[in-house]
Amino acid sequence: MRRQSLIPSSALGTLDRGLGRLFDGFFDGFGLIPAAGPGVAIPPLDLVETPEAYRLEVDLPGFGEDDIQVSLEEGVLELRAEKRVEEHSEDERSCYAERRHGSFARRLRLPGEVDSERVEATLANGVLTVLLPKQERTEPQRIAVRRAD
Repeated sequence: MRRQSLIPSSALGTLDRGLGRLFDGFFDGFGLIPAAGPGVAIPPLDLVETPEAYRLEVDLPGFGEDDIQVSLEEGVLELRAEKRVEEHSEDERSCYAERRHGSFARRLRLPGEVDSERVEATLANGVLTVLLPKQERTEPQRIAVRRAD
């Protein structure tokens, strides 16, 4: 007796192609978010708010302190980083070259005002942490209105 599938072969083909695309791209840029086009990616980040500060954490494995630039202007934090291709000596050749190299820039508008004089950035274990202390709020000040002379 011949068995018949309850699932049409066209559906199986679609499922197979979909799973193939999923697994083919799984390791592409592992840990990176696709950006504008092929070969371009930006690292994932988290922004956390505490009562005293904002804390930004960005995954930057393989980057050194000298590869990263952090700037703050008018409430916009900008991150720039570049990972250069490692040069091989003449007697070496690459058998596999899967690690990503290149640069990225990312701008992030902060949800509140920060004290730019106290911003700190540290890099540990491939994670960039930027601590952005909130601007101290002053109490509203009452201004007396006088009659002009």
